[in-house]
Amino acid sequence: MSTPIVIAHRGASAHRPEHTLAAYELAIELGADFIEPERTSVPVDHLSDREREILLLAADGLDNAEISDRLTLSVRTVERHFQNIYLKLGLSGRTARTAAVARVLA
Repeated sequence: MSTPIVIAHRGASAHRPEHTLAAYELAIELGADFIEPERTSVPVDHLSDREREILLLAADGLDNAEISDRLTLSVRTVERHFQNIYLKLGLSGRTARTAAVARVLA
C-alpha cells in the first residue's frame, strides 16, 4: 500500500489564520507534502486598459483574428492577452473566455 500525499489547503488552517505565512510554515512542519493556496479572483479593474478593450471586443462577438485586425496586433499577441486575463481572473478551461467576458460586462 502506498503512502498518502498530504495536501495542506490554505496552510494549517485549523491552527493558524488561513493564507498566512504562519499557516503555510506550520503545515510544512506538520508534514504536508504540498501547500495549496486558495485561488482568488482579481477584480476586473485590475486588468490593463488593453485587456479590458480586448474583452469588450470579444463581448461584441469578435474572434482573435478579428480583434487583432481591429487593434493592429498579431493574433499571437491577442492570445497572450487572453492568457494574462485568464491568469489574473483565476479562470481556466473551455469556459474561461465566456466567464471573462461576463465579468467585464457585469
